Amino acid sequence: MLHNNADNFILRVADGAASVERGGSGAISLHIRGLAALYSGHLDSHALRLLGLLEGPSADCARLDTIFRGPAPWMPDMF
Repeated sequence: MLHNNADNFILRVADGAASVERGGSGAISLHIRGLAALYSGHLDSHALRLLGLLEGPSADCARLDTIFRGPAPWMPDMF
């Protein structure tokens, strides 16, 4: 674990731009593995909660889906 990353952070999204700053109440707890899956579009908040990678109020977790929603990740299978 990196000490600088072990803190609470606030994610603000407005007009298509996001910013992150230290602080917040910690109402949502998201494991780094969950953040990677959410950011990539691989899993939504419901799946992350089932896996134990995300905790928090349902309404707040649903906002994450709105922020990170996109097409499912894919890669052509040609090597």
